[in-house]
Amino acid sequence: MSNFEAIEAGVEEGKLAEGERAEENEEKIKNGYTPLNVEKNKKAPKVLPQGRFIGEQRQEFALWGHNMSLVAALSLIVLGIFGILWVDSGQYGCKINGKVISANLIRAGHIIDGVEGRCLPPSFSTSLITSNSSLVIRKACCDPEGRSSKRKNLGGSVWIGMYCILAGFFCFIFETNTKFGFGLWMPTDWCFYHSKLSLQGIVIASAGILAFGTYATCTAGALCVIAGIVYQYAAHRQEAGDGGRSKYSAAATKKKESSSKKNMLSLPIHWINKRLSVDARATTFWLFLYFSINAIMFFYTLHVWINTIENAEANLKNDDVLLDNCDECPKSTYFSTKDYTRWRDECELNKSLIRNGPLSYWAPLAKACGNTLNFNCALLIMPVTRKVIIFLNELSVGYMRAQKRNAWFESCFRSPFARYVPVAKNIDFHKLISTVMLILGLVHTVAHFFNYWQAPYFTEARFAKWGWAGTSIVTGALILLAMFFIHTAALTQVRHANFEIFWFAHHFFILYYAMLLIHGPVFYLWSIIPIGLYLWERQTRLSRGSIPMVVSRVEWIAPVLAVHFRPIDKSLFDFEEGTYVMLNCPFISQAEWHPFTISSARGDLFTGDRVSLETGEKVIPIPPPTNAPNHIKKKWKKYCPVSLYSKLNNDQTYDTLLDHHETAYHDFVSVHIKVHERDDGTETWTKKLKDYLEMMAPHRKYPFHFTRRDTRGELQIGRQFGPDTKQILRIDGPHAAPAMHYKHYGTVMLIGAGIGMTPCASVLTAMLKYRWRLNFKPEILHFYWVVAHPDVRAFEWFIHRIAELEYELLKQRHSGAVAPRNYAEIHIFVTRPPKDCPNDLSMRSASTITEFSNDAKSDPKPVFTANQLFAEMLYPQTPAANMTAAMEQPKHATNRFQDTWIWNGRPVWSDIFSSVRNQRQHRDIGVCFCGTPFIGKDLAAMCKRFSSVDDDCIFTLHKENF
Repeated sequence: MSNFEAIEAGVEEGKLAEGERAEENEEKIKNGYTPLNVEKNKKAPKVLPQGRFIGEQRQEFALWGHNMSLVAALSLIVLGIFGILWVDSGQYGCKINGKVISANLIRAGHIIDGVEGRCLPPSFSTSLITSNSSLVIRKACCDPEGRSSKRKNLGGSVWIGMYCILAGFFCFIFETNTKFGFGLWMPTDWCFYHSKLSLQGIVIASAGILAFGTYATCTAGALCVIAGIVYQYAAHRQEAGDGGRSKYSAAATKKKESSSKKNMLSLPIHWINKRLSVDARATTFWLFLYFSINAIMFFYTLHVWINTIENAEANLKNDDVLLDNCDECPKSTYFSTKDYTRWRDECELNKSLIRNGPLSYWAPLAKACGNTLNFNCALLIMPVTRKVIIFLNELSVGYMRAQKRNAWFESCFRSPFARYVPVAKNIDFHKLISTVMLILGLVHTVAHFFNYWQAPYFTEARFAKWGWAGTSIVTGALILLAMFFIHTAALTQVRHANFEIFWFAHHFFILYYAMLLIHGPVFYLWSIIPIGLYLWERQTRLSRGSIPMVVSRVEWIAPVLAVHFRPIDKSLFDFEEGTYVMLNCPFISQAEWHPFTISSARGDLFTGDRVSLETGEKVIPIPPPTNAPNHIKKKWKKYCPVSLYSKLNNDQTYDTLLDHHETAYHDFVSVHIKVHERDDGTETWTKKLKDYLEMMAPHRKYPFHFTRRDTRGELQIGRQFGPDTKQILRIDGPHAAPAMHYKHYGTVMLIGAGIGMTPCASVLTAMLKYRWRLNFKPEILHFYWVVAHPDVRAFEWFIHRIAELEYELLKQRHSGAVAPRNYAEIHIFVTRPPKDCPNDLSMRSASTITEFSNDAKSDPKPVFTANQLFAEMLYPQTPAANMTAAMEQPKHATNRFQDTWIWNGRPVWSDIFSSVRNQRQHRDIGVCFCGTPFIGKDLAAMCKRFSSVDDDCIFTLHKENF
């Protein structure tokens, strides 16, 4: 049998059924492996950690409110300045840059700087022109005493503006998390905590109330009130903490010391060096292309609008403003409605230009930012549209095939697809675009505010349809509000503290794009493709989420919950190793989706083990007795549970075995979910999912095995619906991820850190259990897993997996199913292990991991057990620094378990890459990594350092950060 993990589970279940492992089961329950007796006692009082800064809840909404308050304080300062400026608008006075416009456009009877006006409106009699030949009739005249020549209050107030500036300054100081301000300082021993009131919320909300007194500052007031509400909600939840205030001093000192060692010139040099690295050249090219397009659009639009204003000024000075045919409406016979609208707008604008003067030179800056925003707002959706990412990954597959088919193509493009299109950096690109949008949006707003201050009347006329006299002032404010929610919740500290806040705030993009379609006159043209793709994807997600799925098995080894599921129709779910799915549990929330990497191999969905329908235990086919009649041998299909196989003998009767209809194949897709439990006792989504599955468990004892009755009443594996008649799990996916590119290389370095090894588990299973048996690539596997010693017990399931796969590989080698060229190395680096190793090494095997037994008499015995591997990981003895020397004498290595090596400490990547490079059998070596960004940076540097076109060795990094 190939899957000895199921054998171990079967042995365990059989012994438990016989009562031989009752004592160990009690120990498991005591240690938290099946904590139903504790977790289901809802009346039990919560035992919370004590401390001055540890309250009922940790700081989550307070972090969001803190970010909001800082932004609101800055908006008070900026808009307070406009509150003062908008008291008096700019004056036209029939002058352009201090020079009087053409006398033919100045109303008759007025003299400006010695220039006498000669313009008369059409209502005047032509006899006046006869008596005074210098007078001319114009459709519009500039009146030096008209409204455009007088200062206008645009809705500002000097006192409110000054107040907003001071209030914003003090609120910003108040919110800074230093010794000068309160910031996130929320102890449990002050009156505000017990009264569930927020001092920070009261301060920031109170500061914003007076800001509602003017049009210029009312937006800042709204932001302050919203920040205060969020702060107050945090106080209502009794969140407490110091916001890292105690660490501020040390962090500031360290930052000062590090900055003193670098001069300003070193920063761009460092950035250039990073961009020119082997793995960053493609990124540099696409960044250059992106910024070039932005620059071209920005400066082109800026140039066009500056020319427009300069031409308008020249026309006013030279009396070249076109007003012909403005006194008669075009006939419908010759003009369509569109032509009429264009005629009307042009005539009215030219009349307003004469009366009110042109736009200020702030308008081109605003329009340049606006046009560039059209491009960025449309592009923002693309990197996070999964259909685009899937298309690029499929294009990558076609690219690899083209390399094999066409020698010329391979000679020109020998490197992997990721060298030219960094698909894995889609989230980084999304963040970059959003940052550019934020900057452009703020500059766009400020420039419009300055332009309105200097040229209010013509601004209202020029943007009458899409501007200040229309809807844009309202839609623009709502767009800023949506940006306020999104960006303040998108910071890492908020996202890590409470992902639901980030998820909720990000859905303000709906308001953002809805208002943008109204705000921008041409944005709908830019948005057709990206928004159409997104809506198509949302519709596809709903349809994919409705695909019938059954949950077949649930395992629990604290703190990891393994969920096995499968589609009723397998053709509707075609996945590859390294991909991920979005899970939704309708019982918990209809709209909440969470990403989880698939931990099983593709082969597990099509070649699963046969199990007992009643218990879920793996079964083994039993040949008929040699003395059985022929008619019995022909119909013989009997199976034996694994737990009873070792006790099977010739005296067994037929009744002790299972018939064919009492068994079924357990084909599955699995995800391993780390169940997070907060210190404050509140339940996370993962905890709610675990409780929900436990509630449906038939025997309340792990592992759970779910079954259902089909329409004919026959027992089938898996349960589709929960007690609420809704599907237990809805699955959206699979979705592409960097690790899926492993199969395109002859040699692959598979690297996982912490929980980032989940996609590695899928790839490892596929290679050692399925792909090598079918003679598929990669031929050489180097797997490196970095795990902290305190987390070792959390990955007992993966230790099971490694032992199982090693045994499977041993059997395949023994039978000749795996070619000699297939080579595997598995290295486990245990960081922060205890310094003292117990004298009694038998203590090292104190684990819940069970032993396994071979299922056929001809199979070789395993080289090691899961217990031995686990014990060595608890107390690793061989330093990672001695890795090269130790591997030169593998027969004498005490830390070697078949192809698996256990090391004490962090990996020395330079030694590892050097060894792989020197022993390489292929030119292109894939480096698939999933884990912390710190290790990702080291791997990027190593790929750059050890890659050489001259030496015909290229390391390509496929990185996925957690």
